[in-house]
Amino acid sequence: MAHTTLLIDGNALMHRAYHAVKFNPTYKDQPFGMVYGFTSGVLYAIEHFAPQHCIVAFDTKEKTFRHKMDDNYKAQRSKAPDDFYPQLPFLDEMLETFGVSVQRKPGYEADDIIGTLALQSAEQNFNTYIMSHDMDYSQLVNDRIKLCRAAGRIQPESIMDHDGVVSKLGIPPSQVVDYKAIVGDSSDNFKGIPGIGPKGAIELLQQFGDLESMMNNMDAIPDKYKAKFEGQIDAVHHCQKLAQIEIAVPVDQNITSTDIFTPNYQDLASLCDKWNFRGIVTRVQKMSSSTDNPLGFDQNKSSKKDEPEDQMSLF
Repeated sequence: MAHTTLLIDGNALMHRAYHAVKFNPTYKDQPFGMVYGFTSGVLYAIEHFAPQHCIVAFDTKEKTFRHKMDDNYKAQRSKAPDDFYPQLPFLDEMLETFGVSVQRKPGYEADDIIGTLALQSAEQNFNTYIMSHDMDYSQLVNDRIKLCRAAGRIQPESIMDHDGVVSKLGIPPSQVVDYKAIVGDSSDNFKGIPGIGPKGAIELLQQFGDLESMMNNMDAIPDKYKAKFEGQIDAVHHCQKLAQIEIAVPVDQNITSTDIFTPNYQDLASLCDKWNFRGIVTRVQKMSSSTDNPLGFDQNKSSKKDEPEDQMSLF
């Protein structure tokens, strides 16, 4: 049986968790909802995929190579709320306690780390799942790599394969980078070719196959689009580079050198008990494959009224 690799976009998950958990858990009088939601999302993914390799990637505070290419890259993004940042160290504590590998690399985004590891995993013929709502990852999808667009309970429709990308975007994974180069990406703050939207980009890609073929056959581009390309050749190539996920990051640990994931249920349950995550403690007990409460916690302390387990399923 092939190994399974689970690659979690830590930045994507922590932001979704921050906004999803509404019952306002606290720890030492500070907001702790993001930590709760993040922990819950990781547990759902591990329970569903039972991975042999589990890695969470995060951005770093340093500027990336894309910022050096373009001063406006992601410049429109606002700072997170004040109660967001104090929770961040607890995410690392939870992951280390549970035995999940964490990777960061200054100069690169979590997307690039995951892209590099995903390709390594696929080359080993491992079944590879990327957990993120970010459709940028759809460019990586192939027979071995799938995109899981969930952060709570995972349903079959949450997992996107090649056909799922086509159904969602109207193009296959191989055309995603060129599609983004043409239409732009407001979340990353680059414009693409003004005046050509998703419908036009799909029409052009269906006709020419890729951006380079368009550039080499300008006379064949329909008149309604041809004028829009004038003066935009350098700009669209620039956007193409911004949209491309790097797949050769010098990661600190590659897939073959990463330890096989062995979940440490005992220590995670202890940590979550300290944080008063009673519902999660109960889930960890169940995941440890015992009905005899071997971890030594009082299951009667759990309160669904205080911890709605469906919060993360609202994503």
